[in-house]
Amino acid sequence: METGFDPVNGGVTAYTPAINGVLPLSPKDSMQVINDRNHIAFESNITTIVDVAKLNGSKVLIVPLIQASRDKLSLWPENRKGYEDVLIASAEKHTKILEKISLKTNTNFFEFNRSLFKDDWFIDNCHLYPIGSKEKAKQLYNYLVKSDLIN
Repeated sequence: METGFDPVNGGVTAYTPAINGVLPLSPKDSMQVINDRNHIAFESNITTIVDVAKLNGSKVLIVPLIQASRDKLSLWPENRKGYEDVLIASAEKHTKILEKISLKTNTNFFEFNRSLFKDDWFIDNCHLYPIGSKEKAKQLYNYLVKSDLIN
C-alpha cells in the first residue's frame, strides 16, 4: 500500500492496487501487493456490515463485482494497459473473500453469469451501458425470485 497527501480532500490517503480507480504502483508492484495482502480490513468491514444488517432484521445478499473481459479492462478514461492481470486478480481475491464471508455468516451469495454479458455492453472495466444494466438486473431478479430473500 502506498500513502500520500491528498490536496483535494486535505488529508492523507491510502491507495491500493486496482481499488478506488487509483493505480499508483507499477503493474508488477501492484500484483505483489495483491498477493501479499490478506485484506483483513475489507473482510472485517464487510462482515460487520452483514452482521449489523442481520441484527436489524434485514435480509442480505452479497454480490461481487462483475468485470469486463480482459481485452476491455484497459479502456478506462486513462489508459490502463498492463494492469489487466492486476484488475483480474484483485476482483478474484475480493470475490473469494465475499464468498468466504457468505459461508461464515450464512448469507446468500450471488455471482453474475459473466458469459451472458457482451463486451460492448461495458463502458469501462466495470460500468455498464443500459443494455448491460438490464442483463445485470435480469440475472439479479431471477435469483431473488428463486431465493428466500423476497416473499
